[in-house]
Amino acid sequence: MRMGMRGPAPSRLRRALPAAVQAACVVLFLVTVAHWHSQLPLNDAWHMPGRAMQLVVGGEFGSVALDSKTYQHNDGFHLFPVLAEALLTKLNSGWSMLSSAMLGALFWALSYLVLNAIVGRAGVSSGVRVLFALVSGLVMLGPQSLERIGAPFSVHRTLPVFLTCLVALMSMARPGGRGLASLSAQAALCAAAQLSFISGIGAWV
Repeated sequence: MRMGMRGPAPSRLRRALPAAVQAACVVLFLVTVAHWHSQLPLNDAWHMPGRAMQLVVGGEFGSVALDSKTYQHNDGFHLFPVLAEALLTKLNSGWSMLSSAMLGALFWALSYLVLNAIVGRAGVSSGVRVLFALVSGLVMLGPQSLERIGAPFSVHRTLPVFLTCLVALMSMARPGGRGLASLSAQAALCAAAQLSFISGIGAWV
């Protein structure tokens, strides 16, 4: 009887291992961003959505909130990243470099988790899921990603990727005969991705 009771435990451990690896990768990434964010370059992101912070601090955001030029930058329209940075600045009663960096890093970490959930829905083995979690963790959350993803104002890069991954996951959830509500939700997420960064147009694919 005792020998028979030992079987389920290793099985449960194998099933839980991919989630444990993913959690460890995310925690390590967020801790690294929190530690190094102040030493990372801001690059062009200062203008979008960093300009939202300047407008909020200067008390000008309300008067230009409906002006499309507030969100236009080069070939992208950064509506939702700008609003996210503006709201964050408002809630903090001023701009916080750490909060801005963690906002972008959070959406990137969520993208990693959603991507792994997509692989999990494919029905692959636990071992393959662990391997994918490790490889994708190194690629997406490794040190080489910090400059682009862990810096302040990076939400305009990470939010559209998260929304695109979410659309893909929703597409897999119901492989046939999706209802109107599900399709409408996907269309809304695609529009939000496109209005976050130029790369977000890929969500429609």
